[in-house]
Parts: sequence; C-alpha cells; structure tokens
Amino acid sequence: MDPEALHSLIIAWQEENELTSFTDFRACFDPHNDPQDDYRIVYEAVLEPASEDRMRIEIWLTDAARIAIGIETKRRLAHRLGLRALRSDFAAGHEPQSVSQESLRELLGIVANGFIGIRFLKLFGVLVRSHAVTSEINYSMLANRGYQNLRWIEPSTDFGVDQHGLFQGVADYKPWKSILLALDTYWTSALGSTAAGP
Repeated sequence: MDPEALHSLIIAWQEENELTSFTDFRACFDPHNDPQDDYRIVYEAVLEPASEDRMRIEIWLTDAARIAIGIETKRRLAHRLGLRALRSDFAAGHEPQSVSQESLRELLGIVANGFIGIRFLKLFGVLVRSHAVTSEINYSMLANRGYQNLRWIEPSTDFGVDQHGLFQGVADYKPWKSILLALDTYWTSALGSTAAGP
C-alpha cells in the first residue's frame, strides 16, 4: 500500500460511514521522522474526536509499506482521568507491521464504535502503564480479518463491565456517533462464528 492508497482508504471509509464531521482528520505526506527509528514514515493520519471519551487513532505508513497504529495518547488519557502523564507517547498500539486493507478497516470500525478500551495502572496521581483491551468477540474478528500481531490488545471476557479500582481501571469509550457502524458486518460475523462452534 502506498501513501495515496492509504489516504484514499481512510477517506472512503469515513465517507461510507458518514463520519467526516465526527473527527478532526489530519494527514501528512511528509511527516517528521525520528533518526533513532529503524524505519522511515512516509504518511501519517490522525483521526481525533473532540471529546476525550471518544477514541483517537493515529496511523503511520513506512517506506516498506508497513503500518503502525497509535491508540490514544497517554497525555490525553491522563487528562481525561484527572491524572498526570510522564510521557506523551501512545497509550496503546504497535510498531510497523504488515496490515491488510481489510483488517485496517475492521480496526477502524472497532475503534469508531467504542469497542476498544484502555486498561491503565495509576500510582500517586500518575498514569503509570496502559494497554488496549477489547471483547473476545472483537479480538476474534480482528484475527479473522488477518490482523497478524495482536499482542498489543488484550481480549477480555468482562469488557464493558465497570473495572475501576484504587490503582487500576479501564477507560471505556463512546462511539464516534450515536449509531453504531456496520452492525451487519460485526454481528453477522460474530453470530456466524459462534453458531459454527469449535
């Protein structure tokens, strides 16, 4: 996938789901590169809803056609939770890897529907650690769409249940718009895989 193809995919996905007015979409074809990285970013896209209870996603494309994903930022998450963040990097995500167009569209849909949360650890008012969490159904759907490396996201049997404690919790997210996207795709896939059994 080249930068123009990825840019077109994101725009088309937003238009298909009538999401263009729900996020601040920013794209850059000449992004800054960290000289310490062993890859070169040739395209960067950010989809950021105005409200902090709707998930932000950042997508990078390298010159080797690998895609990196950044879910939320620690500072944005910490601000929402009333905590301090010592770092400004992503709350969750993965380094560049091979990602198909189909699996990227699936991930975008899951993010936009609020089907991913952030499990966090806090200590003395500071956000210490964070990683992504989703339901086992959504985790399986990403895997079935060909998402190769899912170590950055945790499947959970109690996703959506209030899990806030003294030192840890899960930040849940609302859909970008009130009506969920592509319900036929999500639930047909889910029910189909459930009905099929082992």
